[in-house]
Amino acid sequence: MGQKGIVTEAIDNAISQGQVKVDGALWSARSEDGQPIAENTVVVVRRLDGIKAIVKRKEQ
Repeated sequence: MGQKGIVTEAIDNAISQGQVKVDGALWSARSEDGQPIAENTVVVVRRLDGIKAIVKRKEQ
């Protein structure tokens, strides 16, 4: 938790889509607040839900 990652496939909870790369590993991902997150966005892992990383946009 708390690790930074990069979105490699746009995250869209509505269609169960999204992937992030964290520390060299790819994870399925969903956004914590339910909002879509674009590819190449830097995110922070908030928690794991099974095999999915729950992420939020990294604050500037």
